[in-house]
Amino acid sequence: ADDKAIAACAVLALVYWILFLRCLPVRRIRRASPPDAVGAGEIGSVTVMAGADLTMMVVSWAQMGYMLIQLDNNGRVLLHKRMEMGNERSLFEVRIFRTLFNNRSYVEATSSFYAKLSRRTAAMIPGDKSMLLPASGNMTVFRFICCSIHIFGGICLAMNITSLGVLQVLLSIALAGVGILAAWLIQAAVYRVHLREHTALVAGIIAFVVWNAIGFLAGQILITLVTGLVQILAGIAAAYGGRRSEVGRQNLKDILGLRKFLKDMPKEELQQLRRSDPDFFYNMAPYAMALGLGKKFAEQFNDRPIGPCPYLTTNIQGRLNAQDWMLIMQETAGAMDSLRKRMDMERWSIIQVR
Repeated sequence: ADDKAIAACAVLALVYWILFLRCLPVRRIRRASPPDAVGAGEIGSVTVMAGADLTMMVVSWAQMGYMLIQLDNNGRVLLHKRMEMGNERSLFEVRIFRTLFNNRSYVEATSSFYAKLSRRTAAMIPGDKSMLLPASGNMTVFRFICCSIHIFGGICLAMNITSLGVLQVLLSIALAGVGILAAWLIQAAVYRVHLREHTALVAGIIAFVVWNAIGFLAGQILITLVTGLVQILAGIAAAYGGRRSEVGRQNLKDILGLRKFLKDMPKEELQQLRRSDPDFFYNMAPYAMALGLGKKFAEQFNDRPIGPCPYLTTNIQGRLNAQDWMLIMQETAGAMDSLRKRMDMERWSIIQVR
């Protein structure tokens, strides 16, 4: 009966996706520039309908000349406003920019104020209404339907672990809960494949391994393996699904094309781009970082020293190459994210460490 319930949930999820979330795969065509009006902080929103990334928005704004990022010897990151932001950027960006500075000339990006604004920004998906058709369904509903597959998978495992009635009931409840959590984490991992901050990706991999370890102990490894793979497919369908508008499909196509280019740039084309744009590395670095390709992107430049970053200042002396600068930029972004990550951890922790 459990296998029939699992199959029924899978069919229900498939039908829901076909009716309300269907989206044909986009063709990735390499492109050397990001789509117009899409900043590095909105990469996740365009690709997988994730919340905006404030830190990548800040790095992108600094690259555009709106601010200067300063990393001091104490690990603090200060953002110095260079000019106001007007209607040349989206209303969403203008609103966040003005909230960030609020008539101040500088703000500390390693402060609790910045961390709280980062969390609020992450809950917003800029341009979601323009990227999806009105008839597009609810992605959360689809994901919960897919999670229900693991409910019956957990019950099946409990039935195979023990034959004692009361223990079966208790174990069924426990493993159903573990199954739902594992399913949600596995799905969420797919959202981070093309983005930075791979914590959710690592958590999803661990959840997949734990779920299959339970299946092995119960002698039902085939069930946990198949249902785990189904959750991966569900994550792909959720992250890149949704009935996207023409603008939504084009932006997704452009970002994936940019990622393909930044991941493997032909040497001749890279040399040509550097000749036409001496700051090509610094101009594209925010997008490479947002796409989780910072290190890979920097490695494609030779080891010769390059000029200093025009929008990030540090007290580090000496001439650095592209890999050195990328490491500094990633460490700076990590410092900006650290307090927000700690807040996120404390939110889900039973015992808060202060």
